Amino acid sequence: MVDLKKSLFYTSMACLLACLTFTSCSDDDEMENSDTDTEVEIDEVKYLQNSLIKVDENGKFLYRICGEPLDDADTTKLYLGVKDAAEAQARFRSFFPETTQFEENGQQVVARLKNNAGTVTFVKTDDEEEIARIEFSVSPSLHLVSSFHFLNENAWPDNGESVFVEGDCYSLSGKKYVCIRTKANGNPTLLLHISSSPSRAYVKEGLTLSNVTRAEANMVRDILLADGGRKFEGFQKYFQNAGTSLEKEESYWIGELEKKTFWEFLNYYAIHLADGKMTYYAPKVDDFRFWHIISINR
Repeated sequence: MVDLKKSLFYTSMACLLACLTFTSCSDDDEMENSDTDTEVEIDEVKYLQNSLIKVDENGKFLYRICGEPLDDADTTKLYLGVKDAAEAQARFRSFFPETTQFEENGQQVVARLKNNAGTVTFVKTDDEEEIARIEFSVSPSLHLVSSFHFLNENAWPDNGESVFVEGDCYSLSGKKYVCIRTKANGNPTLLLHISSSPSRAYVKEGLTLSNVTRAEANMVRDILLADGGRKFEGFQKYFQNAGTSLEKEESYWIGELEKKTFWEFLNYYAIHLADGKMTYYAPKVDDFRFWHIISINR
């Protein structure tokens, strides 16, 4: 009788797993058959938020992406060290998607956001220490950011060296991360993990696609392809030492998570490293590997 009960139990479990497997395959097929030419309109305020400070669905702080508070009395004022006004303006423009429209007027550059979401203004200053600042007038308001200031990097306070080394590999949460940027002048340390397994298996094992937003993916791309691509070969060697590969011709999958349940994601994207373009709902999921990042302010 006991053996019969066990047999019935295992038979029932096998049927249940078969149903789950069938359902998962159906979901996979649905995602693979999505229209690759369909592109959703980018939320420019959300993109801007994800360029500066990552927050959760309730607006609570997760980690800093760009800029560092130097005033303990007001941590919503962010500062970044740059060489000159040209670099400051380039960084300002990088906080927005490629579709954002800019208007230049003398000492100012104004980003006019779509859907009456407001404006973001870059203002050059004549101050020796503060090269420029950003003024925000957007709706909804940014979380934990009131203003952004570009300081002359020579005036940046000495707040110690990073504990990480660019190119070194670090094992965190069972994954190997490569340090692609160390903390300096308001930029936090950035660690990047590239999954070595096919994306389909990775999704089923981890139940999350990636923690990388469009804004962060573009930032990672700019770091990897910096100096006209002259540093890329070095990054390739770093990832090879970490047991994986980095190729310009390959595409890397990112997903902006909406809810922490299976398949419930806000957006699926693949970033094509060679040209920096994003594909929305790219068809063959197994063609892509994932980017995961950790941003640490030390």
